[in-house]
Amino acid sequence: MFSRNSTDAKTKLDSFNQRFPNIAATFVLYASVDTFNNNLEAAYGNLLQAQKLDPSDLQIQKMLTQLEKKIKGKTNE
Repeated sequence: MFSRNSTDAKTKLDSFNQRFPNIAATFVLYASVDTFNNNLEAAYGNLLQAQKLDPSDLQIQKMLTQLEKKIKGKTNE
């Protein structure tokens, strides 16, 4: 993501996720890639998966709330 190469970031995340499945932070990073690519619905789905894996993480909840606002704003345009 630092290189702004979302395809490379997703490939590396896929590899990491295969090796270490079910880590909430991985899905947060997927959501970041999706948000960067303006695929907000996919980002939201990845954050929901992260929340399912770590329901006590307040940062994930905050990110979900912010993304909900973005999605609502996008559909109201």
